[in-house]
Amino acid sequence: MKTRLLILGLLLGNYCLSWGQTNMQDQADAWWAEAQKAYQEERYADAIEQYEKINQSGLADEALYFNLANAYYKSNQVGNSIYYYEKALLINPKDEDVAANLAYAQKMTLDQAVTPLAPTLGTAMVRSIVQWNPAYLKYGAWLGMWLFVTFAAIYRLGGTARLKKWGFALATLSAITGFLSFSAEYLRDHWTSKDQPAIVFGVVSVREAPAVSAPELFPLNEGTKVQVLEELDGWGHIALADGTQGWMELSGLKKLRELPE
Repeated sequence: MKTRLLILGLLLGNYCLSWGQTNMQDQADAWWAEAQKAYQEERYADAIEQYEKINQSGLADEALYFNLANAYYKSNQVGNSIYYYEKALLINPKDEDVAANLAYAQKMTLDQAVTPLAPTLGTAMVRSIVQWNPAYLKYGAWLGMWLFVTFAAIYRLGGTARLKKWGFALATLSAITGFLSFSAEYLRDHWTSKDQPAIVFGVVSVREAPAVSAPELFPLNEGTKVQVLEELDGWGHIALADGTQGWMELSGLKKLRELPE
């Protein structure tokens, strides 16, 4: 009897969860339709309101960020437009439409985008790995491990020299594939945890130290992209694309991704 009640409870729970997700998706579709209509009618404030509802519901994706950025751009809110174009590029760095619109938005900023430092070979390779699908890396690591076990067993138990030869070769290849996939997955997670881009909002002062009394190095205007290197008592140690560093108050930043716990 208890087992039946447990199964019934699990089925009911799954049904309620599925119904809730479907209901939320239907609501998001309605908000999307309203936003698209408002955008076409050049009611950009109304479009932003509907897009933001989807964003806050947790159903945001690249298309939402792109459309939200476009609506902010049309409303001359440069900081928010750049912020959401950058959010879209985090999901798909190769989207040419997003990159092109971001370039237009950056031209509206008072601080033009600085020329980034040329990456080292190692940095370029890691950045390339970061763009790989994490699911493929995980599957590659697991598949490599299981194939290694299988072919190692063939090598050990194979009855002929030819079978043992193929088992050894394929086991070695599987081990290498699994190791490389695991290493790439680790590098991707490690790099992503340290890659903390943010967009400046308002006009802020970058200082030599994390204190209002510290000498000002230079000002930054809204829309500038920075990297948050570390945080200390409401201050962020930031770096620009050209390597220039300093400290600024975190209240003037909006992070593109949250720092890990």
